[in-house]
Amino acid sequence: MGKRFIDRFRQHVNRLTGFESLESRRVMDCYGLGSVEVCVLGDSNADGQFDQQDLVRVFQAGKYQTGDPADWTEGDWNQDSKFDSGDLVAVFQAGTYLQGKLIDDLSPLVARSPGNSGSFGPPVTITNTEQLIAAIHDTKAVDAVAEEVDFDHQSLLFFSWSGSGGDSLVGQQTVVDGVVDIKFQFEFGFTRDLRQHLGLFAVPRNTTWDIDVERRVIQTDTTGYEFDLDQSRFIVSGGFAGFTDEYQIEGPITLVRNSDGSASFRQVEAVLRGSGRSSLDGKTLDSVLSLSELTGLQTLGSSMVFAGFSASQMTMVRLFVSVDNGTLTIRGGDLPPCCDFIQHEINAVAST
Repeated sequence: MGKRFIDRFRQHVNRLTGFESLESRRVMDCYGLGSVEVCVLGDSNADGQFDQQDLVRVFQAGKYQTGDPADWTEGDWNQDSKFDSGDLVAVFQAGTYLQGKLIDDLSPLVARSPGNSGSFGPPVTITNTEQLIAAIHDTKAVDAVAEEVDFDHQSLLFFSWSGSGGDSLVGQQTVVDGVVDIKFQFEFGFTRDLRQHLGLFAVPRNTTWDIDVERRVIQTDTTGYEFDLDQSRFIVSGGFAGFTDEYQIEGPITLVRNSDGSASFRQVEAVLRGSGRSSLDGKTLDSVLSLSELTGLQTLGSSMVFAGFSASQMTMVRLFVSVDNGTLTIRGGDLPPCCDFIQHEINAVAST
């Protein structure tokens, strides 16, 4: 207690004499909040984060622009003993809004939404309401999630897969220099029941993340492949009247597998060959399914799962990829919200 009193006294003297830094001021003036030692600038309710609840609290205190004396809990964040626009400028320039926020698992809100079948893979990053609608087709779920998320400052990480009822996904966050980093740990379950799993997490916009998958075989490799025209099909179907077009795929593609378990497509120069109502002849595969923009994750052995949004940003894309003895196999496609939308499906083979 003696050391703490001396430190506080020294900070008080520094403040009076003008030798105190903003950082030490933030430490000292987190007063009236019990045992809190170091607070987040803007955190007026002592929950370790600066968010909308803090803004509601300080404005309800009624001190804004009145000139009346105010403390930390009433919006005085620049320590001039009043709450005015200077405090708002200081706190938003500091960049602490939502940066200390714990992961919000919104999964219960989408529990009844249709999910994606297939193996566990990387999350789809959702940055606006349109992408949320494309990912979660249930109107009530979309409305419920939208009420909980501020897309100006947050993104959503959406996990969806089918697997054992014992599958487990846990996220643990750290905050370094104001940036949130999340380590997701996924473990395969051993029960033989097949269940749909959904996970939806709200995170600050500049969040970084990675996934550790149990029993994953990590490989580092960059290999170029050429699609086999006779074994590579691209199917376009749907529409109000209903139609089906079939195209072949030819040209090169490069697959990158990294030591951290991630994977990506580069130099996707392959094109579609064929004719039909969809008029995609000569279009690049990348311009339709955005392969180079998808996030890939190595799962078991030489298997990978890719996820993201199509070039139109209106449909989710999910691909299952494998490599075996110099042969690359890609299966999957995009996931339109209903039968009247155009759907794209790929079933292709490429070789070195």
